[in-house]
Formats: sequence, structure tokens, C-alpha cells
Amino acid sequence: MKTCSCKRQSSSGPKYGREVVPIKYFLKPGKPGTDLYKTCLDCRTYQKKCRDGRKEKIKKVVEANNDDPNFKVCEYESHKRISVYPKEKIPKEMFLIYPNYPNYISNYCSDCRKYRRSIKLQSKTSKMNNVLEGQFYCNSCCQIKNIDIRATNLNGTKSKVCMSCQDYQKKYNKNKYVEMKKIYRQIQKEFIFEHQTCCQYCNCIFLRSKKDNGSPIM
Repeated sequence: MKTCSCKRQSSSGPKYGREVVPIKYFLKPGKPGTDLYKTCLDCRTYQKKCRDGRKEKIKKVVEANNDDPNFKVCEYESHKRISVYPKEKIPKEMFLIYPNYPNYISNYCSDCRKYRRSIKLQSKTSKMNNVLEGQFYCNSCCQIKNIDIRATNLNGTKSKVCMSCQDYQKKYNKNKYVEMKKIYRQIQKEFIFEHQTCCQYCNCIFLRSKKDNGSPIM
């Protein structure tokens, strides 16, 4: 049994009491049993339903106020208590991530992005100050974890992330490399078909021979 940390646990319609929830409702799919959620499955489902409802409301507000090209709607839920601008009418330049690149636009205004960064920094500082002996702070999942699940770098030094996050990063980087390789090969093929050559200098098409261990032939 485990205690659910959701403050609204009693109103979310759970099947069990807050302090007597079976451990299986905290398990993360595809991760070790020691790595658990802080809230139970019932509460996470309820919270997701609420988030989806809020997103749908924000989407309708955005669609209803999308006529003026000089203004944009901030999609951050707590915008009203952060910025002096009304949520539905904010200058479009406040959504630019990089001032010199107008194509990079955020869904949140600059006031809300600044507020979110400060909250994240405060949370990280608070967690790092509460790290006890035998624990460490994972820079990837931003959680305090036991030292025995801390990952190790290739040079033998201790990593700043846990084993679960390191495995995820390896899989992500591998999939990203495979995808980028496919795109690069496709660009190469398009170049060959368009210019009828593999090399711009000798104007030849090179093939790989299976018999000669893949050595190039013309």
C-alpha cells in the first residue's frame, strides 16, 4: 500500500482511501518497480481529464480571437495573475522566442515564460537543498533519487541523471540518428536522380559491390 499525494484525492472519485492505495496504481509503465508516481492511477486520470477540458476551453478562446494579426491569445492558464495584458489581446511580439526570428513563436507570452522559468528554478533549488545523504538530484526528471540508481558516464564518473533517464536518452538519440540518416539518404537519392551523378567533380555514379566488401565501383 502507498499514500496518494494528490490534494484533491477525495474529490476525484478514487476506489480506495488516500492512505491505502495498492502499489500497482503507482507503477510507471516500462520502468523498475522502485520508480513510482506520487499520485495513483485514478487521480492521474482525473487530472488528465481536467487538463484536457482546460485545453479545449483555451482552444475555443484562441479560435474566437484569431482575427487581429497584431495580437495573440496566451494559452497559459494562470496568465491573468501574471501579466498586465488581458489574456485575449496581447501584442504578438511578446510571443517571439528569438526577436530576430519571427517564425519561432511560443504559445505563451514573455511574461508567462519568465514566470514559468522562475517557478522551475525555485523548485529545483528547493529540491537540491533537501537532498539527504545517499541521495542525489536528477537533472533530467528533476527528482530526488537514491544514489544506487545513479547512472555512470563512459569515462567512469558519476552522471547527473538516473539510470532510467539515461536509458531513455540513449533510445531517443538512437531513434533520432536513424531518422536523420533516412532523411540524409533520401536527399542523396534525390540529388543523384536530379543531376545523374554522385560526384559533382567527376560526374560519375558510384555503386557498392557486395562481393568486394562494399568497395565502390563505377
